[in-house]
Amino acid sequence: LGNTFSNESGTATALAQQKVESLINRSDYGVMPYHITADSVNGLYSVEEWVTDDLSDATVPAGVYKISVFVGWIDKQDQKRFTNFATFKSK
Repeated sequence: LGNTFSNESGTATALAQQKVESLINRSDYGVMPYHITADSVNGLYSVEEWVTDDLSDATVPAGVYKISVFVGWIDKQDQKRFTNFATFKSK
């Protein structure tokens, strides 16, 4: 039980980090806010990717993008689990 959760959590964390890095390395996000949802990644995880700026989100300082990634899944005991990461990138 503990190992399964640990494995799922580790995979979710790695997936979120990978998505954040991918978004950081993009040069253009199109119209703000940028939002993508994938319902099934690796058959278990749902992933949401967000990029906002000061025009689409008043909490974001001018001159930067806020990059957010949310990864959720339902574990073997039918418990909802999630991890999320956020960072800023200069425009």
